[in-house]
Amino acid sequence: MAEPWMGIVVVIGLAVAVGAVFRGMGRMRRRRGTARIPPALRVRQARGVRVRVEVEAGSVFPGMNAARRNITTGDLALSADRFVLSTERGVLVDVSEMGGRRLGAARCTGPGRLVLEGDRPRLDGSRGSFRIELALDDAESWAEALQTCVS
Repeated sequence: MAEPWMGIVVVIGLAVAVGAVFRGMGRMRRRRGTARIPPALRVRQARGVRVRVEVEAGSVFPGMNAARRNITTGDLALSADRFVLSTERGVLVDVSEMGGRRLGAARCTGPGRLVLEGDRPRLDGSRGSFRIELALDDAESWAEALQTCVS
């Protein structure tokens, strides 16, 4: 006869395993997005950055709720001609000379805070605006480097 506490141990073990799988999937999604820029071509990169996304009403980014600030973790990669911001929810920004929507603004609003603003087409054909705040130690140098991606 099994002890009653063994059921609790099994449930807790399964919950930890499921959580680890979801964390691993999010990390893979972030890495896959920044892999669009080969490591040899990267001028700058940052991993595991805290990202806060605010979107206008409508589906600007998949899975982002317009009624609240969406907090997630992201990776950034910058080359001479391309910038990619990838989060656990997918690629949010992909700006290159060959295509991709340019950013409206890239600036610092305080020490360690980089803000990216822009717009993007929604599913209904109209444009929706977004604001992305990133917590980076060297936010000022990122803002300078991203001025080539601003229209």
